[in-house]
Amino acid sequence: MSHDDIYSDGDAFMDHSTDNKGGDSMSTSSPDSELQYPTEDMPMEPQPTQAQALVTRVYSPPVPSCSMPEHDTLRNDLRLSRDDVSALEHDLEGFRVTLRERDAEIAELRDYKNRADAHMRWMDRELDDARADTRGVRERAELHAQHAQRVEGSLRESLRESESALAKAKKLLGARTEELTVAQAFMVTADKFSVADVSRLVEQLNDDAYQCAVMVSDAVLAQREALEGRDLQEDTEEERKYVREARQLVVSVWGEDVVGRYEADIKKDGDTFLFETVVQSALVMRMKDIMQRMYLGKLEGVNKVLVNMWEGIKKTHENSIAKNWLSMMHTQLKGQRVENEDTLRRLVSLTCTAGYRIRDDGSPGSDLPVRLQGKLEEMTQKALKIKEMAAEGVLSAEIEVFAPKSRRSFDPEWMEDAFAFEARGSSTVVHDTKGKAKEKGETKAPIVVSTGLGVQCCLKGRSEVALKCKVLLQSALETPERDGIAAMPGIEPPD
Repeated sequence: MSHDDIYSDGDAFMDHSTDNKGGDSMSTSSPDSELQYPTEDMPMEPQPTQAQALVTRVYSPPVPSCSMPEHDTLRNDLRLSRDDVSALEHDLEGFRVTLRERDAEIAELRDYKNRADAHMRWMDRELDDARADTRGVRERAELHAQHAQRVEGSLRESLRESESALAKAKKLLGARTEELTVAQAFMVTADKFSVADVSRLVEQLNDDAYQCAVMVSDAVLAQREALEGRDLQEDTEEERKYVREARQLVVSVWGEDVVGRYEADIKKDGDTFLFETVVQSALVMRMKDIMQRMYLGKLEGVNKVLVNMWEGIKKTHENSIAKNWLSMMHTQLKGQRVENEDTLRRLVSLTCTAGYRIRDDGSPGSDLPVRLQGKLEEMTQKALKIKEMAAEGVLSAEIEVFAPKSRRSFDPEWMEDAFAFEARGSSTVVHDTKGKAKEKGETKAPIVVSTGLGVQCCLKGRSEVALKCKVLLQSALETPERDGIAAMPGIEPPD
């Protein structure tokens, strides 16, 4: 029998013995008497254990024969069987210890399982509570979300209404701001310049006109002296045609009497007095036209519309509002290009009637057209500056430059005889027996030409002359006769 078979049978026996209701211990009886031997020759063997007794009972050794060798063999087998039983008992004890350890572990695991189950039940309760809380929180969150959506909708509607109201308010504010700006612009009356500043610049412009007239006169005389003795037939047909057209143009402006007079004076003794005043008048009237006209282009109808509008505004609004309107209109129109071709052509025509011919041969005075054009452009810029000062720089009063046309009656309140105290004499100066010059009383002498611009300002319906215009009177051209003073032929009586 193998060791494993003994172990298996022992286990089966142990299971059987444990099922014994009485719990009796295993029998300790000795083996049969046939196996007993005398004890006096053998040491006393230890009392067999329960397992050994059991094994002995179950596996009784075979009854030996009477032969001694067999008996020894049996005894040897018995000892070996007892050793096996001891080993089995030792193993069984180990199994019992292991079993007790396993039982302890199982008990510990069961205790741990019980605690784990208890903890799990507690976790389940906590989870249930958490789920309940979560449901409550979710429900409250949904309620809050619904409320927030309603509030958001209300706020969005309020925002749209507020934005609409803000847009209307901004639009209204812009309109009111614009109205206020316009009102402030029209109510501004602070002056950047004074009337005296404007008058001073006008006097400088008058002096420029005089200097330009002298320049033209000197050029005419210089060429006349260079061409002294030349027969008029030497002019080309083209030159004669140009001179005829030039004279027609000049006569249409100043009249045959004035043109014939300065032609005769220059031809007779080179006297350019009247010629210079006519050139000066041409420049002065052009500067006046630049400063008085609102529209400087060639479309006369546009200027007429603007002038009528200006006159209507002056009648329906107070001076400060009307003047601010004029200032803004001038600001928009002052960028216009000023064309002086007609004026330059008129001045060149004047020189032609005085005997000047346009040459490019380097002869004296041949560069007159170029110099005249430059001088005219310079005076134009000064006139535009004065116009800007009067329109935009003086808002408390309306400033106007003036110069009367030919054949007007002399008015000493507005006009000044430019040659009152000249050696040649004038309508306002007489000489007593001692040769002392003194002014005459007021007369109604006619004007030949204007030689200088005047300045007047209108404030609160009252006009005041700040600078009198300078004029050439007919009496300055009168020639002494045997029986008295004779008027210049062709000048009509005052109107």
